[in-house]
Amino acid sequence: MKTDWKKLGFIIHKGDEKDPGPDLFLNREQGQQAWIVSGQPTLHTTRPDTTVRRVGDLMRQQAIMLSRDLIAVKPELVQPGALLTLHAAPNAGLSLTPAGIQGAAP
Repeated sequence: MKTDWKKLGFIIHKGDEKDPGPDLFLNREQGQQAWIVSGQPTLHTTRPDTTVRRVGDLMRQQAIMLSRDLIAVKPELVQPGALLTLHAAPNAGLSLTPAGIQGAAP
């Protein structure tokens, strides 16, 4: 790069698809390192902790509550002997952390 660079734009691919998706930019003020974790749009300027990996996506609907005691679940989630846990938050306050799902109503 030139010594007087101001902004670096880059795209990361996983095969033919962009990963994590949007084009990314590093401004000179952010430093000279860019770290990306596959599937996450966050641009890190220091090495991120990847020892704990998130599993799941709270933005994707996995079940629908049809009535007070009836829930419809995607067929691929129902396996013989599977134990399903429903997490709900009336204020949409669920978050996925390395410790599990947080913010569920008691």
